[in-house]
Amino acid sequence: MSRVTILTGEVVGPRLAGPAVRALAMAAALAPEHEVTVLAASVGGASPGPFAIDVLSDTTCTRAASGDVLIVQGDLLDRYPVLVDSSACVVADLYDPYHLEALEQTAHLAADRRRATIAASVGAIGTLLDRGDVFL
Repeated sequence: MSRVTILTGEVVGPRLAGPAVRALAMAAALAPEHEVTVLAASVGGASPGPFAIDVLSDTTCTRAASGDVLIVQGDLLDRYPVLVDSSACVVADLYDPYHLEALEQTAHLAADRRRATIAASVGAIGTLLDRGDVFL
């Protein structure tokens, strides 16, 4: 039995965005054979499945880094560098093209701010590609 942590920058609650739905579906699929924890940006309510759920923080990510497998979405490796330094197998979940979403979401910003936001999102994808051991 492996200790698997699935990390999402989304909210887990009554209303879910696609990446959170995906994280919970993976957790439910893996929970029968592994010790699974989902870490999310915020949590509204009890765990919706046979797995633990907690809020992303320096403390919870440090604990996760000592596990066996990390399934990571988005910019979480950049936000929590302890995950990059982990000896766990890092599964880079590239499902959410948030770096492309940033193009539309930043259209209203001043040009310099828009470029910085887009560069950060592209950089986060680079971190996932550099550190990942397995890619989805």
